[in-house]
Amino acid sequence: MSLHSSSELDPRVRLLAALTATVDLLDAQEPHGYQPRNGKIERWRFRPSSVQLTLAGHGSADIDLVVAGRALGSHMLWCVANLFVHPGRIGSIQLRASSNLIQTFPGRVANCRYIAARAHEIEFRFDTAVEVGLLIPDAVERRVLVADDEPLSRALIERFLRKLNADVVTVESGAQAIERSASGSFDLVIVD
Repeated sequence: MSLHSSSELDPRVRLLAALTATVDLLDAQEPHGYQPRNGKIERWRFRPSSVQLTLAGHGSADIDLVVAGRALGSHMLWCVANLFVHPGRIGSIQLRASSNLIQTFPGRVANCRYIAARAHEIEFRFDTAVEVGLLIPDAVERRVLVADDEPLSRALIERFLRKLNADVVTVESGAQAIERSASGSFDLVIVD
């Protein structure tokens, strides 16, 4: 990102703050967007300090937009901008990975929906799948082995762990847990 004079930076900072407030309101109204689907979380809450969306110009210079991140999946970034962007528009997103390196992800605008005055949610589809764990460390899937002789306890623990994006294997006894752990690697083993 280039350096800006203080007079040029202030409007960008104010705009980002307003867009971030809009994202907060959206999340309060639509919390279901981050729930697991088919036992897996496909869309993670994503609030980076900066997201740069660059759109390819049509016969002119590229356009850089100030956007506030909202959510991230392996194929899509959801963000909020102060203007409408036509679906199909080619561009790239620059995001800071957890390693602090800035990475560029090419793709195109899949959808843009009006939210409120000067607020549009953009769905940006990546050309190739993104490793979400590089950008959101909590998104890394963990393998957990649960050993409990009570079916209800196993089911409750499994349900809770799946909401945290864990790959859960359940068994009924300690002996089965030893057998299963020998045949596969687990990040955590829970035994009653």
